[in-house]
Amino acid sequence: ISEALMRNGKINYSNIITVSGDYLGYRCRAQFHKAAGDLAGFKKRNSSEVINIRSCPICNNPINRFLESDPKISEERVMLFAPAEKVYIEDDSKAYPGDRKAYIRSEINVDLSYKTIATSPGVFFQSNIPMLEKSASLIKSCVKGDKVFDLYCGVGVLGAALSEKAELIVSVESSRKAIEFA
Repeated sequence: ISEALMRNGKINYSNIITVSGDYLGYRCRAQFHKAAGDLAGFKKRNSSEVINIRSCPICNNPINRFLESDPKISEERVMLFAPAEKVYIEDDSKAYPGDRKAYIRSEINVDLSYKTIATSPGVFFQSNIPMLEKSASLIKSCVKGDKVFDLYCGVGVLGAALSEKAELIVSVESSRKAIEFA
């Protein structure tokens, strides 16, 4: 990061803070593709071949329990989102055959330490909520002034974290669906 700041902005800054979290079991959002037998799978690297999976070491427990149930996927691609114990599937899926261990839902409330954020499985949301909480706290402690530009704001997670500190938050996002939630 120090080298990139110097190369791109001629900014000499070496006081980089590392924020880390769990290496496994953290991911609450994942995209799966239809594999053989309409089961969930991942695309093989540099290929369109889809490989069946029954678990993923970086996905959280709710997503892995869902995968272990051998769910049938009705679409070519689905997005799963499990910010807590329930697993939600993106709302534009036409149907979800078999055991309904995922809920088709257009709006979900995600409880963060500083605010409840509305989102949807089909809208970008950070896939590592514990790291999101740590990062938001760190960013909040570093913000100076009363005006904040939240670029690529998504559903407004960082803007919500900074709302107590700033008088004005300008949020910029290209996804119409995400900005509606923000």
